Amino acid sequence: MERSDSPCLDKPYQATLIVLNQNGTEVKRFDTNADGLFRVELPPGAYTLVPQSPGRLPRAGTQTVEVVSGQFTSVTVTYDSGIR
Repeated sequence: MERSDSPCLDKPYQATLIVLNQNGTEVKRFDTNADGLFRVELPPGAYTLVPQSPGRLPRAGTQTVEVVSGQFTSVTVTYDSGIR
């Protein structure tokens, strides 16, 4: 049960992320920094971002990301701690 006077705020999370191409082949594997930030160079195209978890929790869902030539693509990965 979440207390209305004390919500669980989002916090930065250092994680390992895997990038898959449209064929499901891994093209990059990297760690975010301590603040949960990252920058990865990829050729234009569609990719699947697969967040890794050290166990059952915390967890984050996969995301489809479109990389456009000459542009940055902003991505937010939200891990669920399971705490309510």
